[in-house]
Amino acid sequence: MKIVDVRVRFFRYRPPNPLVSSIGRRRFRLLCLVELTAASGQVGVGESWVNFPSWVAAERHATITEGIAPLLVGRDAADVIGTQQRLWADLAPIGRQGGIAGAVSQALSGVDLALWDLLGKDRGLPVYRMLGGGRQRVPVYASGLGPQLDENRVHTLMARGIGAFKIKVGFGHAEDYTQVARLRQLVGDGGRIMVDANQGWQTPNEALLAIRKLAPLGLEWVEEPLPADDWEGMAYVTSRSPVPISAGENLYGRAAFARWAHRRAFNIAQPDLTKVGGFTEAWAIAQMMPAYGLAWAPHFLGGAVGLAATCHLFALVPGGIAVELDSNPNALRDGIAALPFPAAVEDGHIVLPDTPGWGLTLREDLLTVHEVPWQEAWREADPPADSPSQK
Repeated sequence: MKIVDVRVRFFRYRPPNPLVSSIGRRRFRLLCLVELTAASGQVGVGESWVNFPSWVAAERHATITEGIAPLLVGRDAADVIGTQQRLWADLAPIGRQGGIAGAVSQALSGVDLALWDLLGKDRGLPVYRMLGGGRQRVPVYASGLGPQLDENRVHTLMARGIGAFKIKVGFGHAEDYTQVARLRQLVGDGGRIMVDANQGWQTPNEALLAIRKLAPLGLEWVEEPLPADDWEGMAYVTSRSPVPISAGENLYGRAAFARWAHRRAFNIAQPDLTKVGGFTEAWAIAQMMPAYGLAWAPHFLGGAVGLAATCHLFALVPGGIAVELDSNPNALRDGIAALPFPAAVEDGHIVLPDTPGWGLTLREDLLTVHEVPWQEAWREADPPADSPSQK
């Protein structure tokens, strides 16, 4: 099953309202699809993370088409792990030398997901079942709430059986407390609440002060309280916080997760399949966390392919908490597949279909409505609004 073609495509969707976090604002959503074609004509599809910055499409297109595709064409698509190891060995030094290790990992993630999808389709099996998983119902929690709480959205989510919710914080102690308290009132004592600071607090003492103010509201975890490269500060906060600390969406590769786990820089690991190196790396990370006595809960805030693959990982590896489901409207997740998968929720769960690969049948007519050339993926009439200065 030789790979004969590598294709990178970009899609853009503008939601009714911008997405706001302590990092900045996003007025549109991007989706980067990686399509690998085998000699048989079968196509595997993966997704690479392209949320920030707005010009990321130019880098991602170059990294995959110029850096990865020449190494990939001609390889055996059935040797997924061997191919991924070869690509890491060839490209990791370049990523380090160029200061783009994260970008390389994100690009490799899209390729890795496409390889697994292609193998599942070739074997006629869903990926999770092909690898020995048996759990078909995947629990989800709702994220992307706030910073101003939309009560109607919370009620809608609760009606779908969702009982866990994550809200954005990092906008000042008083405002954070007000919004989290409103969420607690809405979901009641039995509802589960998490908060995501998106690296919004700059020092350990600032983070601990904020966490201690919010802790009486009954939090399940506090996500990324500090800058994502500050493992020492994270370890300090984790050891003193009254609430479990989660992080990992901005770590790359299993070695980084092992270092953070060894240093006790979080209580809950959050690998993102579209960033960390794909399904292969996330699979290894999820399996290693119990050895450190730590939990894991995959991060995800993208399109249909990445969410489907995340659900397959959760179904394969026991011990996860839940899969993240962005509560914001996103046609690149909900409106490009023939079946209501992966975003359809039944009683707080996503149900995996029995179809091969990631279980997705992407409709070209729905995709082309949103497709944009990579040179124009970030261009809009308005000036960019995804910088912290324009929060």
